[in-house]
Amino acid sequence: MDIKKAVKYLINWLENEVFAFIFVFIIMMLLYHFFPSIWSYAFAILLAYVIADCIAKFMLVGGEGIVQFSLISNKTLHKGHGYLAFILTILVSTMLGGYLTDLMIKQTNSQFIASLIISILLLVDYWVVYYRKK
Repeated sequence: MDIKKAVKYLINWLENEVFAFIFVFIIMMLLYHFFPSIWSYAFAILLAYVIADCIAKFMLVGGEGIVQFSLISNKTLHKGHGYLAFILTILVSTMLGGYLTDLMIKQTNSQFIASLIISILLLVDYWVVYYRKK
């Protein structure tokens, strides 16, 4: 089989979200095996993204020029305040992501389990963002 056919076969295979999930998990495990420091960064970034997405879904709502930070109130914020709430979301999720990364790796003592957990969290986040009925 030549490389073009193999890539086409892989792309078709990855149309299925279960196989895409397995692919992400395998990539995370390969990263850990060959480049552990890159795996740590990737894990922390992905975890921070999931946390930021959760925070944004539950606390920072808006669209079409309106921002509400439901942690404080349901009032529409001024643009500057909305921007500050957005930055706060990024900072909190990044710091929490870094902390939880360290904690998860120490508690599980297994990059296999940590990679599996982040892969599951990303899949659940994907389903919630793109397939949840509103």
